[in-house]
Amino acid sequence: MPRHHIVPKMTLRRFATANERIVMHQRAGDRHLETTVNTACAEVGFYEISAADIDPAFQDMHDPEIIEKTLSGIETDAKRVFDAMLSGSFPLTAENKFHTSLFLALQINRGWDFREKVAQIADSLMPYLVEIATSPEKVRAFLREHNLPMDEASIESFRADARKNPPRLVAGKTFLIQEALRAALRDTLPHLLHRSWRILRFESPCLLTSDHPFGYWSPANKRISLGIGNAPVVYYPLDRTSALAMHLRSRTEEFARVAGFTRAHQINALVASEASKWIFHHPDDRPLEGIDLAPKAKPIDDVVQRWVDSDGLVHEVHRLSWDKG
Repeated sequence: MPRHHIVPKMTLRRFATANERIVMHQRAGDRHLETTVNTACAEVGFYEISAADIDPAFQDMHDPEIIEKTLSGIETDAKRVFDAMLSGSFPLTAENKFHTSLFLALQINRGWDFREKVAQIADSLMPYLVEIATSPEKVRAFLREHNLPMDEASIESFRADARKNPPRLVAGKTFLIQEALRAALRDTLPHLLHRSWRILRFESPCLLTSDHPFGYWSPANKRISLGIGNAPVVYYPLDRTSALAMHLRSRTEEFARVAGFTRAHQINALVASEASKWIFHHPDDRPLEGIDLAPKAKPIDDVVQRWVDSDGLVHEVHRLSWDKG
């Protein structure tokens, strides 16, 4: 089964040596190693769609590698634009901005970070699903069907056990791939297209990248849950000396400018903190010096609205956000 890159090789090469050597730092831990671009940030069958998940009428013509091949084609279009940007061709034409935005939208959603968040959402929902599925009426019907005691103590014992040992919702790989594509095209792409882009250039090599190579910045409360929809600035390192800065405010001017060490340090800290598993940089660079990475953000379930209707039924509106602590 082929290995699929979570971050494309064409991206990693911009942070590697001429013979494609690159350093990997573990996000949670002290492990770091030098490896090749070909083996870094890759997982066997990550985008494979099994024929078993396809309608039987279409299984004979199904290609399990169709997603990987589609992503490769989009990467080819984006590479052409990135090469031009790094050579001084900026601002972008509308067509080139679309090709680049499409690539970036997919990159935001195609990796480990998206799949981890889906799992976290499922885990957060499970207590409520268990509560709904084990209402006293439903438990009583279940016990009756299985000829088990139906007294109040038995019902409450059943419900308590369900709360203590709830099942887990585990999304299948095909579902995760489908939802990642849906999120990229429906939700993320429009936000990228409507942002105002700048290129930041640095005088010497100083930038890193990661398996989620984006940094979300806000001058407000650092614990706010930031993403492509609300971050005032989203950073994307293009190579060791250039980064894309995508601003939320809609402005007509898009330009390139020189930036200093403080901004590079800020970008590195943000991009490294978003990594799920691995941070990458050139063997000669030390972009993590002075950066103390906080633990990964955890989902926080907030009740933002609560009311009781005329029948005494309690209604709640919840908001799930990721608290960086």
